[in-house]
Amino acid sequence: MQDRLDAVYVDKLDGRIGEEFYEQRAREWRTGQDNILRDIEAHQGANRSYLDEGVRVIELAKKAHLLYESQEMAERRRLLRFLVSSATWKDGRLSVEYRQPFDLLVDSAAPAQAGAAGDGAKPAKFENWRPRRDSNPCYRRERAVS
Repeated sequence: MQDRLDAVYVDKLDGRIGEEFYEQRAREWRTGQDNILRDIEAHQGANRSYLDEGVRVIELAKKAHLLYESQEMAERRRLLRFLVSSATWKDGRLSVEYRQPFDLLVDSAAPAQAGAAGDGAKPAKFENWRPRRDSNPCYRRERAVS
């Protein structure tokens, strides 16, 4: 938009376009610039609130057990409805399907829980983490040297 404004201004100075045409286009493109800036600000605000909400969700997940234990039955039910989308009891076994994003937290915590069980199994493997090679090898070498 700024390049267009600059070009149309040069055209106006060179006499290739009239004052009225220049003013009309410049007004349109400045309005477009203002709209883009407002959209950017809205997205930045949404990104910050998204991160804040993510932190709150993780904090809730950490405290869920304590909250559940300390609440009345009605509040326990409310907390479970918030966390769980469906639950079934079959053959003496409870199967739970969690709501998003709690399903992701449960899935990512499962390998750590399996490795912490101390049953002699292999260490936990996190599929979504980069295996072996450090993502910043120069930093690691510098710290080792100093």
